[in-house]
Amino acid sequence: MSKKILEVNFRNTASTAELEAGIQGLIDQVANVPGLIWKIWILNEREQVAGGIYYFEDEEDARSYLEGPVFQQVKASPILSDIQVKMFDTMDGPSRSTRAPL
Repeated sequence: MSKKILEVNFRNTASTAELEAGIQGLIDQVANVPGLIWKIWILNEREQVAGGIYYFEDEEDARSYLEGPVFQQVKASPILSDIQVKMFDTMDGPSRSTRAPL
């Protein structure tokens, strides 16, 4: 099975401080998601867009996360909207050449 990259983006109506405070309760839960190798939390403060780049062991683990309780909490947040999810395969050779954390 090949590892998967999951890209999740959403619009947020909170300040950066409020957003960071709001995700504090999710950090340990996300860190313990089965099959998650790493996650990078991303933010474009000017455009009020945030999200994450996730690296999963396989597609099954990525889909389980999207259907599971942690992501359901994200989707239910009143400060988040327009959630967009994209799944990708990695191009391992070129990625390793550019020092990707694979």
